[in-house]
Amino acid sequence: MVKRNPIVLWCMLLFSLAAVGTVAGEIYVDATATAGAKNGTSWADAYLYIQDALIEAVAEPDEIRVAQGTYRPDRDSANPTGSKLRTATFQLLNDVEIYGGFPPGGGLWLDRDPNRYLTTLTGDLDGDDGPDFANNSENSYHVVTATGTSATAVLDGFTITAGNANAADANSYGGGIYNDSGNATVTNCTITGNRAVAGGGMYNDGSSATLRDCKFVGNSSDSIGGGMYNYWSDGLVISECTFSANSTYDGGGGIYNYWTNSTISNCTFVGNSARNSFTSGGAILNEVYSNPILTNCLFSGNRADFGGAICSYDSNPGVFDCTLSGNSAGDGGGIYGYESDPTITNCIFWGNTDDGGSDEDTQIYVFTGNPVVSYSCIQGLDTFAGGGNIGDNPLFERDPNDGGDGWGDDPCTPGVDEGDNDDYGDLRLSIPVSPCVDTGSNPGVPADTADLDDDGNTAEKTPWDLDGNARILDGNADSTATVDMGALEFARANIVRNPVQFTFIVSRPGYDSEPQSLYISNSGAGQLNWQITFGCDWLIADPNSGSSTLNPYEVLLSTDTSGLAWGSYSCQGTISSPDAVNSPQTFQVDLNIVKGDFDADGDVDLGELSIFASAWLKTLGQDGYNPVCDIAEPSNNFIDEADLAEFAENWLQGRY
Repeated sequence: MVKRNPIVLWCMLLFSLAAVGTVAGEIYVDATATAGAKNGTSWADAYLYIQDALIEAVAEPDEIRVAQGTYRPDRDSANPTGSKLRTATFQLLNDVEIYGGFPPGGGLWLDRDPNRYLTTLTGDLDGDDGPDFANNSENSYHVVTATGTSATAVLDGFTITAGNANAADANSYGGGIYNDSGNATVTNCTITGNRAVAGGGMYNDGSSATLRDCKFVGNSSDSIGGGMYNYWSDGLVISECTFSANSTYDGGGGIYNYWTNSTISNCTFVGNSARNSFTSGGAILNEVYSNPILTNCLFSGNRADFGGAICSYDSNPGVFDCTLSGNSAGDGGGIYGYESDPTITNCIFWGNTDDGGSDEDTQIYVFTGNPVVSYSCIQGLDTFAGGGNIGDNPLFERDPNDGGDGWGDDPCTPGVDEGDNDDYGDLRLSIPVSPCVDTGSNPGVPADTADLDDDGNTAEKTPWDLDGNARILDGNADSTATVDMGALEFARANIVRNPVQFTFIVSRPGYDSEPQSLYISNSGAGQLNWQITFGCDWLIADPNSGSSTLNPYEVLLSTDTSGLAWGSYSCQGTISSPDAVNSPQTFQVDLNIVKGDFDADGDVDLGELSIFASAWLKTLGQDGYNPVCDIAEPSNNFIDEADLAEFAENWLQGRY
């Protein structure tokens, strides 16, 4: 065996590392970097351009960390001012995870906050875009491209904006993200202000991509799919995403599906529109054998001519545990179907409007087809009566309201935004006696295809509602957990306080004992925001308000006896919360200021005798003087016969 000199091995290793620039691990990008080697090996030596990091990652699959800043796809170290090529795009790569949201200058993973440190990928190559897509003729066709990727290509924590796919063929689709036969993972991203002929925010063709916790906001298309266009994309999973204020000229303001069987879970669709005459699907348009499964989704303030929220032609969507309210259309304010057999279970259709008013046909209008509707709340219930369906007001916390001027902005009135007064409501069930609480069907809750709880089990029932609370709860306290109708389970916090009784013993007025701990926790669902008040002025809570989860929150209770006399006092503390089903809850506090109880143990006994003897005939300022023994009134700062007489009078007094 040949023995190798370890020094030689270290030198060989260092030489190898220098040759490749970085080892497999992280590549760093910071648009604000002013010094360093600009080779991506650390934050101090970060690349200025994402494209340089992607070039390196092609040869060495890696993780790319990107600091706050604005990044354009036509720029790299070879083209620092940009190539101005509209075909420039950020191409995602297999086995490469790209994370935005790090602070300027970089930081640890714990410092990462995409909401605070906005990391923007923009197609505005000249940096001159104006409102309403002005000056975007030179913008990139696709800001991001995910073509040919697997799920190992990850984009997380970015704002993707200003794509303009206004040309022909492939360059007419997907202004924000273009994805042909790619299965990338896109999470925690905001896709906003992009435009295309079709698929303004994103275009998926033959894709099984995963999108989670993303926002599609204010994207537009000239034909179909303002927010997203999905073509032959079975296996596409969209979860915990928001589609708002997206618009299209023809159909599918939020999403357009063509021959696509996708999973759409825990998503919110508000203020999307199809704005031309004879348009379809303000939020979602399904065409040609598109059978998406929608679970725990909320639709409000969406509008089109046919199907204010959802329109389906030759398609059979499954709509489970969803809430549709405040959507509007010429026909079918909630759902419109033609040659459509939708399955609808555990849903709420209330307050949707069309030219016929707000009756049952307004909520669910199927021109031709055989819808199966069960365990749902439907305004104007008529032909769908039976099967567990009800027609009673669901009693939302707050109904949607378009302000009286229709949903969204009217393009015919420039300078006035009618959408400013749009209120999409609070569509949680307001009180436990809502007719929708515990009146759904547990077997009707679909499988967790989106794996919302990340446990790898997609066969289990959907575990959460739209708010992230347990999907099946006992909302009416009848000891049986039954799913509610709608996207939001009636999930209220529940105040738990421990202990419920406190006793403070103080040796004399003006003196206070050690603080005691009150623990407040939430045994229910959601957030518990609480406040403590007292029926007296001698109790102090620190803090006196806060928020609790399952983990107990410690509150320190203390006394202020400076204005009190000798004696016993009682006070009630009250814990109140607008979130809690059992608010208010109380606890009792007793205070005893016992004359002669020098050690504050509740008894005047031999322990006090020893303390008093040590202070006998001592005056203020002398060693051994103990002010708690100066119990004769008025106080004279001298432990004398008067104090002894008071002490004797209270000798052997029991507890309180």
